[in-house]
Amino acid sequence: MCCLQLTGVITMVRRRRGPLEIAAQLLQLAIEPRKKADLMYEARLDFRGLQRNLRYLNDMGLLENTGSWFRTTQKGSEFLRRYGEMAKMLVEG
Repeated sequence: MCCLQLTGVITMVRRRRGPLEIAAQLLQLAIEPRKKADLMYEARLDFRGLQRNLRYLNDMGLLENTGSWFRTTQKGSEFLRRYGEMAKMLVEG
């Protein structure tokens, strides 16, 4: 979320997150084991969006589901490391 100032009024603007940004956020949240509801609220996703993303991350081996808990795998941690490097490159130019 960012702010724009228009003629003395501050307006909050939300931008849509891309799929990689959502995946990275979920993986970052799940470094420590988390329940599905915690991930949904902290990532600000609706139930269907969360289900779709968790299924994809699990199928790709980036996230593991142990009962009612979700945790980032070693492969997911590697994804986060590389994602961070790429984001840093884009910011630095």
